[in-house]
Amino acid sequence: MRPSCAFTDFLVRQWILVASGIGLILTSLYAGRLPRYSADEMQVLFILLVQIVTVNGLAVPASLPGWPADWNAAASLPSN
Repeated sequence: MRPSCAFTDFLVRQWILVASGIGLILTSLYAGRLPRYSADEMQVLFILLVQIVTVNGLAVPASLPGWPADWNAAASLPSN
């Protein structure tokens, strides 16, 4: 795989990261300074980050032994 193709693949897969970076750069150029965040805003951002990490951590991959490949199949499993 060529390096330019790998870079393009990275941009396609991480488009929201790239868009956020471009937005930060454009906002900083327009305002003439980097954005400033208050303690309350940082607290909200921290809570959102913790929620995202928690929800992603609760998602159990279907490839684990004993877990159904389809989450809808879990409702049809026999109960003992």
